[in-house]
Amino acid sequence: MEWSEGALFAKATDYSRRAMDEDRSGPQFPFWAILSLEFLARAALAKVSPALLADPRSEDSLMFAFGKSTKSPSSIETKRVVDRCGRLVGGFTSDHVNACNRLMGLRNAELHSGATPFRDLPVQAWLPDYYGVCKVLLAHLGKSLEGYFGRGEAEAAEKMIDAASAKSRKEVLDRVSAHRSSFKALDEVEQIAKAVAGAMRMQELEGGGRTRKQVKCPACGSKAMVSGTFIDHSAPRIQGKRLVYDVNVLPETLECFACGLRVTGHREMHAIEMGGQYTITEFDDPVEYFGIEPADVYGPDPADYYDDDR
Repeated sequence: MEWSEGALFAKATDYSRRAMDEDRSGPQFPFWAILSLEFLARAALAKVSPALLADPRSEDSLMFAFGKSTKSPSSIETKRVVDRCGRLVGGFTSDHVNACNRLMGLRNAELHSGATPFRDLPVQAWLPDYYGVCKVLLAHLGKSLEGYFGRGEAEAAEKMIDAASAKSRKEVLDRVSAHRSSFKALDEVEQIAKAVAGAMRMQELEGGGRTRKQVKCPACGSKAMVSGTFIDHSAPRIQGKRLVYDVNVLPETLECFACGLRVTGHREMHAIEMGGQYTITEFDDPVEYFGIEPADVYGPDPADYYDDDR
C-alpha cells in the first residue's frame, strides 16, 4: 500500500489517461475519469500529510502513514477524503464538495450495486463539474489543467468551467427575478403581512448560529438571512468583562422568509453578488472560555460576577 502524494498522483494520472483514450459518449470515459478524481483528492490530502488518509480507528494505519511497517493499514472512505479537502484545500468550496460527492455517488453505484449510472450518462451532466474540481485540486498540488490533460483538453475544460458558471449565474438570477415578480404581484397589504411574518421568523432564528447575518433580499427588498461556513477568527481581545473576537465567514446560503427566495452554495451566492466573505463580532465569557472558577476571580459573592454589564 502506498499513500505518498507522488504515488497517488501518478495513479490519478494513469486513470485520467485511460479516460481520455475512451469514447466520450461511452460508459468507460466517466468511469475512469471519476476514478482518477478520487486519487487526485487523496494526493491533495497526502500533500498536507499522509496521516490525513489513515483510518483514525486503527493505530496501525496511523503508524503506516508515518512510515512504519504494519500488517493491515486501512485508509479513510472517499466521502471523508472529500470533506477534508473542503477544509484543507484552498479554493475547494462547498460547491466543489457537493459536486465531488455527487460524482463519487455515481462511482459507488457503478462499483457496489447492479445499477449502471454511466450508461447513457450525458457528458454535460458531469464533465464541467469534474473539470472544475480537478482544477482546484491540481492548483493545490502545484499542477495545471494543461499539464494534467494536455493543451487541447485543458482549453476545452476551461471553456466548460466558464460555461457552467455562466449557466449557474443565469439560473439563480432567473430565480431571483421570478420571486421578485411574484412578490410584486401581491397587493400592498399582503406584501406588508409577508414582510412582517418574515421579520418575526428572523427574530426567532437570531442567535441560532454564529455565522448568520441579516441582509436585504435581492428579490423583494425585505430582510433576509445569510449563513455560511466558519473560516477562522481573530485573536480574542478584552472588552470590559468579556472577550471579543471577529469571526470570518464564507457565505453559503440566503433565505428570505417574506418572498420565499432561497439561494444555496457559494457559486450561487457569488452570482447574486453576495459571495464575499463577511465578519461577525462574537462575545465570550472569559471565565467559561478559559475554564476558570468564577470564585477564583470575582470572589465568593455571585453578584460580583453576574452583574448587568458583564
